[in-house]
Amino acid sequence: MDTILFFMDVRVGIELRMSSDKSHLSAKNRNRLLNEE
Repeated sequence: MDTILFFMDVRVGIELRMSSDKSHLSAKNRNRLLNEE
């Protein structure tokens, strides 16, 4: 039971990190596009 909860926490942490990386990348791309215009 504890191992299942552990894997769920790991998966949620990975998803949160990936989503935060995506939003960070999109923000960087947006800034780059604004600077190019």
